[in-house]
Amino acid sequence: MLNEAPDEVRSEAAASIPVTAAIAAMWAVVAAVAPLLTLAVLVWLADSRSTAPTTDAVRLAADSWLLAHGVPLTLSEGSFRFTPLLITAFICWQLGRAGATTARAVQSRGWGDHIRVALNIAVYYGILGAVVALWGRLPGVRASLWLAALILAGVALAASLIGALVGTESGRELLAGLPSVVRNVSRAAGVAVASVLVVSAVLTLVMLAVSLGSVTDVLDDYSLGVVGGTGMLLLCVVYLPTVMLWSAAYVLGPGFAVGADTTVSVGEVQLNNISAFPLLAAVPTTPANTAAQLLLTLPVLAGLAAGVEFSRRYGCAPVRGLLLGALAVGALSGVLLGGTAVLADGSLGAGALSDFGPQAWQVAVFAAGSIGAGSVAGAAIHRWAVPWVLRLFPGPIEAVAPREEMPR
Repeated sequence: MLNEAPDEVRSEAAASIPVTAAIAAMWAVVAAVAPLLTLAVLVWLADSRSTAPTTDAVRLAADSWLLAHGVPLTLSEGSFRFTPLLITAFICWQLGRAGATTARAVQSRGWGDHIRVALNIAVYYGILGAVVALWGRLPGVRASLWLAALILAGVALAASLIGALVGTESGRELLAGLPSVVRNVSRAAGVAVASVLVVSAVLTLVMLAVSLGSVTDVLDDYSLGVVGGTGMLLLCVVYLPTVMLWSAAYVLGPGFAVGADTTVSVGEVQLNNISAFPLLAAVPTTPANTAAQLLLTLPVLAGLAAGVEFSRRYGCAPVRGLLLGALAVGALSGVLLGGTAVLADGSLGAGALSDFGPQAWQVAVFAAGSIGAGSVAGAAIHRWAVPWVLRLFPGPIEAVAPREEMPR
């Protein structure tokens, strides 16, 4: 009987999953919507010329919350789908916390427990999303109830599952129990993706600094005043990560669009009239010169570093496994960067405003090719060149020598 006590405790805890998940999902919604509601109401109160009712400002905040999940808003002409990724990141963080909190509260242990936690949160979150989509409808602006429910449930499922795994001791044990080759490929791909994103962020900030005069000219043309200028500045801040992902597509090769029938890449620039948004003033208007085209080598260098990292952890295992693993690093990096491109792709309406951002499949293919090639080269260099250099210059390089470790 004593041995059955822990199982009884666990069964009682498991029975509370729906209730705990419902509370966590509602808190994630409140925590993300509250700042948007506060900002919308403050802007409405500060704008003495506004004749719209307060409920319209609140509904606009609700639509912004849906938009941050990637839910398109149907307009009278076309659709609006331009994700403010800074808000998206905050929402995913809240959902990750919800997953970790629920998993700890119900004492999740195995994969099944953590998946059930994430599924419960996803169901409740999707229902809440449909309710917000129904209530947040404005004249000429609406979101599909079913699409909102599905997209929000998918986001909640992914974010809360990651949170449950990373934010609990049992989840971290499950991740540590994965085959070493899976963990090593994932870690190396993370190195490559992080390198590309950091370079893209730096490039975006440099371009904004160089084009600061053009950016301020766009702001001056609006004549927004203090309240409007502050709102536009906040809008630029929340969309800055989105533009940084455009820079990632630029560095990888395929580039991005700033309107229908436009292309901005290292080797080609085709532009029509660019929308008057301050961040777009930093978009290149001419192809890159010879020196700037060296940006295309950065993904290969990121792959090189990832390949060295993979080989260092993979040890002196068979050559075939090493090379296949290095190729897998490139493939996984392509999938991850292609996924970020999906978030950065969007539309501002119909016609010329229907295509903004990178093409996800192109980003995935270019990233997999360049990072994969660099990863194979880096793994090969670490496997064969480092030992050869070690024999010539023993000592400090021992720290990066291949370790005698076989994968599980």
